[in-house]
Amino acid sequence: MLEIKGQNSKNVNDLLITNAEFRQFVKRHEYLNPIVEDNEVMIDSYAMIDPLGRFFQNTQKIYNFSNPILKVGIRNAFDELKYNHIKFLKRGGLYAW
Repeated sequence: MLEIKGQNSKNVNDLLITNAEFRQFVKRHEYLNPIVEDNEVMIDSYAMIDPLGRFFQNTQKIYNFSNPILKVGIRNAFDELKYNHIKFLKRGGLYAW
């Protein structure tokens, strides 16, 4: 799980695991062919939109929000946040549906 300050940081301690525990979990479930993403891979590699129509990003483990897409346009809103397309590709985000 990825801790996000101000979102889930109050009660997160009981849910956090070590990198070794994560690797053990993945190994135990290999037969299910899971898509595996650690916390570092998840940061800055998703394009997410909140219910208010803003892009948001989890840079530095805190949510940052763009201006509303309908107010400033999709390109301007997207350009307001950091997004790492190379990281997106490295995590296998481009699926062959």
